[in-house]
Amino acid sequence: MSRRPESPRGLALRPWRASPACGRHRPDRPGFTLVELALAMAVGAILLVALGGALMLTTSASDSGDDSTARVLEASGAAATLGAELATATAIPIASPTDLGFIVPDRNGDGSVEKIAYTWSGKPGTPLYRSYNASTPAPVIPAIGSLDLDVVSRPPAVPVESAERVLASCESPTGATYQSDDVDSNLWDAQYVRPVLPSGATAWKITRVRVFLRQASGSNSNVWRLSIRQADSALKPTGAALASVSATSGSVSSSASWVEYAIGPVAGLAPGQGVCIVLDGSPGGKVTVARAENGGSLPFNTHFVSSANAGASWSTPTDTKDLRFVLTGTYTTMVEP
Repeated sequence: MSRRPESPRGLALRPWRASPACGRHRPDRPGFTLVELALAMAVGAILLVALGGALMLTTSASDSGDDSTARVLEASGAAATLGAELATATAIPIASPTDLGFIVPDRNGDGSVEKIAYTWSGKPGTPLYRSYNASTPAPVIPAIGSLDLDVVSRPPAVPVESAERVLASCESPTGATYQSDDVDSNLWDAQYVRPVLPSGATAWKITRVRVFLRQASGSNSNVWRLSIRQADSALKPTGAALASVSATSGSVSSSASWVEYAIGPVAGLAPGQGVCIVLDGSPGGKVTVARAENGGSLPFNTHFVSSANAGASWSTPTDTKDLRFVLTGTYTTMVEP
């Protein structure tokens, strides 16, 4: 009886037979031999090592910033910011290939201009720094090869005042109910106002105020007053009047109507700065003022307050009440000649 041949390790070798489907040979059973499995594991290990090396190289390149596209985008963003700031500059006292310092209008409402500076050491591979007022310079581009910050001289921008216009108002808000207060020497009403100005405005001014009021019962020839005052951080009147106008109680109609008063002007107000319109009376002089409550269209940047002790203290500002008023004035922007 014949015996099947044996493998060198004593493992039996199965015969191969032709596959009718493709004419090729395959073993009788599916799966891998030990040799095939060992070979597959070795190839897999090589691929994992190679893949791990590639990932490490990619991560290293990303961490070190070796991406020209990212560098271009970073530089473009910094250049766009510099250009936008420079477009509003009112003066450029420093201009050299490595240093650029310029002045822009007040941005934070403190009444002072802002100073911005860009500086570079001139050595390739060093950062471009930006400082704002007295802040510590911060890098805006971590490393640059070359740069020229010198600018072409141009005439400075000049202030241009707008035509007189309504800056803020609360006339007849939709859905509001209307109430009235008798203002006298002790009971005072006030309205916080902060106009929404166009982008680029550097200052604003008050010229006229219109209020909806009528003569109070029992009024006489004594006077009442409308004034503009600074607003404190709590949006309440503070300090002496910036401007005021007085009228006699008898000069107001007995029927409620709009009455306009020229006042001031109150000029040099910073963008974002609010003020208070205050109405008060002298002993014996009083007037009835109207206010709107709970309207669906009350202006968001106005608030009503009142005082029962001649302005010594004020109620908490509320945005559900407003005096019926119209504030007229102008605003200033910087325009290049």
